Amino acid sequence: MKKKEEPQIPFFRREGVIPVLTLFFVFIILILSTRFTGRPPQIEEITPQIGLPGDVMVIKGRFFGNSRNGGEVKIGGVIALPSDYVEWKNNQISVQIPDEAASGMVFVNTKNGRSNGSLFTNKSEIPIVKSGPAKPGEPFIQSVSPNSGSIGTLLTLSGINFGLEQGASRVYFTWIEEKTGISTDINSKTDFTPAVNYDFDYESWTDREVKVRVPDGTSSGNMFLETDKGKSNSIYFEVKRSLGTKLFMDKRTYSIQYSVVVDNIKANPDNGLYIWMPKIQSSSAQRNIKLISQDPLPLFPDINGTSLFYFSNLHPGDSYKISENLIFERYAVKTDINPSRIKSRYDKSSRLYKHFTEPDPLVNSSNTRIKRLARSIAGKERNPYRRARLVYNYVRRRLKQSAEPLRDLNEVIDKREGNSYNYAILFCALNRALGIPSRPVGGIVIDKSRNSIRHFWAEFYIDGMGWLPVDPFLGDNNYVVPLSTEINPGTYFFGNLDNRHIAFSKGYVVLKQMNPNGRQVKRAGRPDLQNVHEEAVGNIYSYSTTWHNIEILGIY
Repeated sequence: MKKKEEPQIPFFRREGVIPVLTLFFVFIILILSTRFTGRPPQIEEITPQIGLPGDVMVIKGRFFGNSRNGGEVKIGGVIALPSDYVEWKNNQISVQIPDEAASGMVFVNTKNGRSNGSLFTNKSEIPIVKSGPAKPGEPFIQSVSPNSGSIGTLLTLSGINFGLEQGASRVYFTWIEEKTGISTDINSKTDFTPAVNYDFDYESWTDREVKVRVPDGTSSGNMFLETDKGKSNSIYFEVKRSLGTKLFMDKRTYSIQYSVVVDNIKANPDNGLYIWMPKIQSSSAQRNIKLISQDPLPLFPDINGTSLFYFSNLHPGDSYKISENLIFERYAVKTDINPSRIKSRYDKSSRLYKHFTEPDPLVNSSNTRIKRLARSIAGKERNPYRRARLVYNYVRRRLKQSAEPLRDLNEVIDKREGNSYNYAILFCALNRALGIPSRPVGGIVIDKSRNSIRHFWAEFYIDGMGWLPVDPFLGDNNYVVPLSTEINPGTYFFGNLDNRHIAFSKGYVVLKQMNPNGRQVKRAGRPDLQNVHEEAVGNIYSYSTTWHNIEILGIY
């Protein structure tokens, strides 16, 4: 006799199912609600970017909230009053610019945090071009064309008294710290940053015309030219930031000392020794470098980012010492980028692009295996920012950290390990093989105990945005730099950098031989990327040099 089958009850009618499903959907709704309501505000655009107090500024973005509810807008360091707000919606805020607002960053603050910053310029602070130089012989800028552009845009400065050649002359652009406003005082260079030769910013220089590219790390504001005859008038230049923002924040002041000792000399009269000491690299993130003491004085204070010292007629039994003590400011770098706005093609006519996509003795991007591997990593992706991220993730996944460096990229890939130098070089080689300008950076990191550790990281370049810092080694395993527990090192060290990285060399530093018969020496274990450190000439047969570790005297 067959057993009578029980009737099948539909799933949704079973006991307990509906309450469980209800709870599940409530949970999903809460998760989604938290995700979209608990996020810090994001500014996408402000209008106007140049205006006057009393004008109404429209801020467009996301996650502002449907009502102000205690939120506030800060413009150029001044918080708008409750009566200044015209409207407050989740994706748009209209607010009257406060009377005291100076040029500076615009931020939106809500209970969920602070937004990224967007630059505002007070129109009353824009300088008016004078009719001529204040003093005879001083440089005078008549015009700048174009009068706006993004990072890397080629500008033509027209005027008089620029000098027949560049020499030590510089063009300065506005630099802005996240917390401060724009300076209008060109007599104080602390709020300005120069176009630099190591980025190939200067295209040409004559007495009446200078062609220069908008340098990395600059903001809208005043620009001027300085020669040995003095400073020019200032002219306003607008830096367009359509791709995103690059902020300098969390300033830290360092006092450091480093030295070299020469001894154990075996020589006869008529001899000499050249020593190239690396210098702290001046940049938008490393600023206001002041030399406190230097003994002896260098033969040349600046040769391609180094100081060149020379000892003549060294005596056996004697010892010689070079010592430098300096103080400088280091800033953390934070970028906020919209990758979808980045063009897939570079300006290949620029010297920067040509130099930093070609192979060199450090970055062997012409290696057939590297080229093939780079194409495999990038796949169908054409966006250079996303390509660089794919390379960054590959390097972190492929390698494991080791203390000792490997000499060859093939060995690094095969053994799947390397030190910070190997991580940085592999990242740069793969990027250059894809046509993305990249360079290794040599320097130190300061650990929690204030010790200096030799370290290498990298940078890659995006047209219109500038150089973006990358540390694939610490992104793989950050055991040195103290970061907030909320920060994921793997995410943070792509496009951002803390204020404990100190750079000495950016890219391969080529130093020419001083004497045709000189014997050059490159010292291993140095925190730089120089091709040579010492050159012995004449009747010096042997000697020893001790390059002491960089000593941290103070952190403020």
